[in-house]
Amino acid sequence: MKKASSFLTAVLGIILLSCGGGGGGSGSGGSGGDDQTVNVQEYTSRDMTKVYTFEETQNASYKGQSLTDTLMKVYSYAQVDTIPAKYGDFSAFPGLYWKQTVQKDGIDAVFTYLNAGMDILVNDDLQAFTRIYDNDISGGGIPSTAILGRSYSSTSEEILYNADLAAGFWGEELGFTVTTMTLMPLVVEHVTVPAGTYTALKIQISYTVSTTLDGQTSSTAFTGHQWFSKDLGLVKYVISYALTANGVTVQYTITDELADVEDRP
Repeated sequence: MKKASSFLTAVLGIILLSCGGGGGGSGSGGSGGDDQTVNVQEYTSRDMTKVYTFEETQNASYKGQSLTDTLMKVYSYAQVDTIPAKYGDFSAFPGLYWKQTVQKDGIDAVFTYLNAGMDILVNDDLQAFTRIYDNDISGGGIPSTAILGRSYSSTSEEILYNADLAAGFWGEELGFTVTTMTLMPLVVEHVTVPAGTYTALKIQISYTVSTTLDGQTSSTAFTGHQWFSKDLGLVKYVISYALTANGVTVQYTITDELADVEDRP
């Protein structure tokens, strides 16, 4: 089944590739003639001829005690002619595709297929996968040009299919998720990460993921910030959330920082 960390990867992927998408979306706040606008797409678009390495720090805290772990995440891209038939029929989305592969400490963790317009066609975290024609998205999210200080909201519902080969029943419908998200571009500022110092667009993010599996629904709320730099896309993000099990609530904070950028081999 999908774990909370898996949802982070899936939802982050959607944000990365949809922040710069056109079309507008619902917004609030920041009205008036002196509004400052920003070209979001310039910051969120990524050069896919590069390989991006991130340092991820995972912190869990409970009653003053904390535990920290680190890992390396590598994002790489390749153009492919087809999407594997095991995911379904994508004849309605013809053309070359981009395949994004995310490795965690050298092990494949997430596969994402996108079309030329950067629409996410398939997202597979090796536990569950989703596909575009089973999704219902409303609200639009951040438009290509947005107003600083204004919030933009969206809601998406996605069907989850089994992608865990060890569990068997590949492609079996597991349940669905409903994600409500609000993004607010705040400021263009300098941010320093291990790879260097960049001029970046800072975006405030909050979203709630409700997951229904076997008739049982659970919800988790996430809050944090992201920083996007021109040509590089995401260079840093900090996300916090809490999980409760058996009456014990643990607070988690995930921090990803760009550590290296290199040409694709």
